[in-house]
Amino acid sequence: MRKNISITLIVSAALLLASCTQQKVPFSPVDYVNPLMGTESTYAFSHGNTYPAVAVPISAVAP
Repeated sequence: MRKNISITLIVSAALLLASCTQQKVPFSPVDYVNPLMGTESTYAFSHGNTYPAVAVPISAVAP
């Protein structure tokens, strides 16, 4: 009887610990893209020197 309870507790603890692992987040290269392009000036001279630079390639613009 005592052996069954011990085995049940060990299996329950193992299942509990196995369920606490973090889920792996899918990797997407889009996460590394910065859509704001601009000049790299110093903070003292900078007035925000960035602009949204997301666009389609030139060949995709033509009808």
